[in-house]
Order: sequence, then structure tokens, then C-alpha cells
Amino acid sequence: MINHIYIKNFKLLADVSLPLSPLNVITGANGMGKSSLIQVLLLLRQSYLRNNFQEGVLLQGDLTDNLGEFDDVCYRGAAIDDEILFEIKEDEKDYAWKLRRNNLMLDTLQGVIPNISATQMALFSKNHFQYIGAGRVAPNTQFGKSGSALAYKQFGKNGEYAIQYLYEKGASVSALFSDYLSSDTQKPLPLINQVNYWLSHITTNVTLDIRVKSNTEYELRYRFLTNQLGVPESYSATNSAFGLTFALPIITAILAAEKGDLLILENPESDLHPQAQSLIGQLMARAAAAGVQIIVETHSDHILNGICVAIHKGLLNNELAKVYYFHKQANEQHTTAYEVPIKENGRIDDKPLRIAGIPGFFDQLDKDLETILFSPINV
Repeated sequence: MINHIYIKNFKLLADVSLPLSPLNVITGANGMGKSSLIQVLLLLRQSYLRNNFQEGVLLQGDLTDNLGEFDDVCYRGAAIDDEILFEIKEDEKDYAWKLRRNNLMLDTLQGVIPNISATQMALFSKNHFQYIGAGRVAPNTQFGKSGSALAYKQFGKNGEYAIQYLYEKGASVSALFSDYLSSDTQKPLPLINQVNYWLSHITTNVTLDIRVKSNTEYELRYRFLTNQLGVPESYSATNSAFGLTFALPIITAILAAEKGDLLILENPESDLHPQAQSLIGQLMARAAAAGVQIIVETHSDHILNGICVAIHKGLLNNELAKVYYFHKQANEQHTTAYEVPIKENGRIDDKPLRIAGIPGFFDQLDKDLETILFSPINV
């Protein structure tokens, strides 16, 4: 598990130090550097997997797309030739990347690269890491196949291969949560049954119906119990609730994870009703309690509340969850990451933010209600 990450001079993150827990919630207004934190981890992963850092840290790749050149990612408040520094602490081992401009390959950072050949860090593994980005697959009738994605349990940054994995591996037992037991065998339920269970909390009476479309594609459909005879009727994903398909890679990634895996999830709340968002938060909390490390970027107070509900219910120790609020003052160039504690009862302690006069931490509902209740009408 990654215990700590330090970032210096990368975009808005001039000097950010974050102790990490099994469950880490990254939130804040738009343009505050939340995605930059995730990009650091993705940069390191894609560079390692492509060439084991032989060329340096690549600013262009499948996970990050094209981030440009050194000048595009170096903190603007620093000297143009300053150093970008990434430090990761994992199980008492420290790794540091001290990076500078590469005048020969402008889309690559060069410098001091640590030797990580012996590390067991999930970030650099082939099958213990999952990144599901914010631009997830929209409801579609056809989803592609990938032999390597299936072999290494990679769902793609848009979740496009989760459908393949569920069709090919869905019958296998997923034992992350021991309470999902078959009444017949007293063994954990197959993965696809567990996925159907959580999908049914988003839309009632729904189950997956994945079919082989061709040698290269699958068709995603959903079955609904909609008629009086109780016979399920199948509908294409494009004619079903959009939130089901947006949530499917997130739910699958969590349920298919193993102890020690690292999941990076962006905006899991997309297109979901608040109740479903809260359930996703509770599911993430349960996975963290089972030994999966999760870093989630979210703008949803319902996701955070779901995590707090899980803590309140005793499903996750509050010491295993951290919340970071990324904020930049109007007169500052850099972002500061403020830790917002969660108490044992699941309540958020945002008093330090309020005392410091730092706005924006899920306070919009209070502001809107104050306007509606106490402000003059039509003003």
C-alpha cells in the first residue's frame, strides 16, 4: 500500500504532502489540482510499464493522453529550470523521482529514477491496479475485446473492457466480501451475481444480459422484471438507464479487486441518483476495510456521506479513511491540500476549514437554503 506521496513543482502542486490510507477521498473545486495528483501516479505507471523508466517519465501515454512538455507541467511559480519531484513511500520503502527537462525528447522528463525492480507495489503491477477515469463508456450496444486486458484484469481507463471481463470471468468466485454467500454451497457468490446485487440497488429488478456479438465484440443488455408473469425482458444498454452503464465499471472494479490492489476512481457519481451515489461510497468503504487501497476523486457529497455511513455502521474504521480538500486562495498560484478528519461516529470535522475561512467544502446546500429561507424574494 502507498503510505505517503509527496509532489513538488508539478502543475498547481508546488509542495503537497499526503499521508494515504486504504480509502482516500480527493475533493475540491474545479481546477484545484485533484486530477494532477492522479496524473502523477498514472505518469509513473505508464512509464514503468512501457520501458521500465529507461527513457524517463513519459508525458504522453494511454493513461494520461498528452500532457505536453516540461513547461506545460512544471509549476509556474518556480524557476523554469527547476526540478519536479515525486516521492512515494510504500511499506517503509522510499522512492524518489527527481525530474528535469529533456532537451532531446520534449515529451519526456529525465533525471534521477529510483530502482523499483524489486518492488511489489500495486501501482507497477500488471494485474493489481485499476484506473477508471471520468470519461467512462457511454451506454452502447457493442463493446470490444482485448486478450491482454482479460489476462491482466484491466478494464481500460474508460471501463470499456469490464463487459468482457464479466462475460468471461463473471462465473468465477469473488471472495473480497465474505458475507456474499450462496445458500447452497456457503461459498462466496460468483462475481456477476455480486455485480447484479449492487446494480439492483441502482435500478430495481435488473440483471446483466451480456451476449457475444461477434469475434471482436460483446453486446451489453439488461434484463428487467417488468411484466406481470415475472418473466424478465431484455433491453439494450442504449434503451436502459444510463446510470447503470456508467456505474458498471466502477462496481465491477471494486468487486473484482483483491486484497492489496490499488484502485483509482474518478467521479464515480456520474449520472447516478443520490441514493445510488451513497451506496457506491459504502461499497468503496467496505472494499477498503477488506484490504483494497482506493483513491477516489469526487465532487459528490453523497459519495462522501456513503463512506461516513459505512464508518458509522462500523463497516470501516475511521482511521482507515482520509479526506483531502484541495483549495487555492485567489491570491495564490499553488494548491494546498487540507485534511478533513472523519470522526469515529462518521461525522465530518470541517471546523478547521471554517475557522480558517476556507470556503467550498460541500457547503453549497447550506448556502442555497439560506438564500431560499432568509433572503428577500426576487432579490
